[in-house]
Amino acid sequence: MKNKFYLIPILLLGSLTGCEENNIDLKISTSCAPMYDIVYRLIGVYGAVKCVAPDDPFVTPELDEETVEYIKDSDIFFTLNSFDNWANSLDFEGEFYSPTENMNIIDDNSYIHLSFINYARMVNNVYNKLVELDYKNRKYYSNGLEIVLDVISEVKGAYDSYFQNATGDFVTDSDYFVYLADEYNMPYVNLKDQTSTQIKEYLVDNDYHYFFVEDPTNEDYIAMKEALEDEHYSLSLLKINPYLTVDIDHWGASSNYIKVMYDNLDSFKKAFGE
Repeated sequence: MKNKFYLIPILLLGSLTGCEENNIDLKISTSCAPMYDIVYRLIGVYGAVKCVAPDDPFVTPELDEETVEYIKDSDIFFTLNSFDNWANSLDFEGEFYSPTENMNIIDDNSYIHLSFINYARMVNNVYNKLVELDYKNRKYYSNGLEIVLDVISEVKGAYDSYFQNATGDFVTDSDYFVYLADEYNMPYVNLKDQTSTQIKEYLVDNDYHYFFVEDPTNEDYIAMKEALEDEHYSLSLLKINPYLTVDIDHWGASSNYIKVMYDNLDSFKKAFGE
């Protein structure tokens, strides 16, 4: 079932009503993976969409000449809240727009896209902005919006169903998932500023046998896991992806928001049980 829904955004982009006749001439820059994902789902292959910083949203990207020129010629630049302060220094005279405006930001935490409710709101806001910019193609965007919201509803439904009965603490090494934890009433334990030794002691003292991490291959965490195994204490390092980066060439198969969130659900099941 999951594989079917991973492919929905791609398979249906070409089957939207009248898409062969659309003349979408918008050129759009996006700042990071979540913004690219949303805009591409709505505009598809019928408009120009570029992710300016696909690899590391925390670092001001070194832009090649082609990208710089693309940004200058863009009709709009979609950004993700304070995540993208670096974008303000770019040579762009057009409109910057963040679909998180007027949304509830928790403690200046910019990872608002990791809540399904917020993500759906962001999709709606981007849709409204596209219609404002390109009213003649509003029917195309409207059809795209319906498809995207259905796909989000499907993955959210999978989470809703699982967390009706599953419980557990969200023990992790970052503040990325505050919104998702809040949405599903998971106590959030952030060990971000702790050393591996401190993390090890905390996990054992609280009888946690799992640890959600962005990079399970981290050498310090592997060493911690092996040290615990020597003490006959089992620990699973479970990958949890905040979807901050995107591999454009593999967006459809593996590097898109829906696929990532299904993978994250699999990690929750490994920690809290099926």
